[in-house]
Amino acid sequence: MDEEIKIRYWEPSTGGAWLPAQWENLSPGRQAACMVITEDYWMNDAIARNSAGEGTVENDPETNLPCIVPYPGPTLEEKEEIAKHRQDELISAVEWRVTRYNTQIALGITPTKSSITPVLAYMQTLRDLPDSDGWPEAG
Repeated sequence: MDEEIKIRYWEPSTGGAWLPAQWENLSPGRQAACMVITEDYWMNDAIARNSAGEGTVENDPETNLPCIVPYPGPTLEEKEEIAKHRQDELISAVEWRVTRYNTQIALGITPTKSSITPVLAYMQTLRDLPDSDGWPEAG
């Protein structure tokens, strides 16, 4: 015996997907505007991808079927803000070594790391990143 195929009704003009009992309550004009889609298509191709964060469920103007429209990527300003935040985090993560080195020198203690130059060079490289090609994508 064949398994019954469960359906939904897709209303392209509103982006709504209706179960049969809901569709029956729509006006005849709205019912006529709906397309039949399978429950499997709705749940796996639309809802599951939307839930996975791939994008929003919208109407495909060519097929009038629900499709996933990817979320827009960050703007250049948002990318710069993200990269600047990461740059600050990386500098902060090693800044304590410079502070310790300077404190030991000021107290007349031989620093535990005899050369702070690599740390200073690393921090300067991070500070120079916004002036490099590819910033903020490569930052």
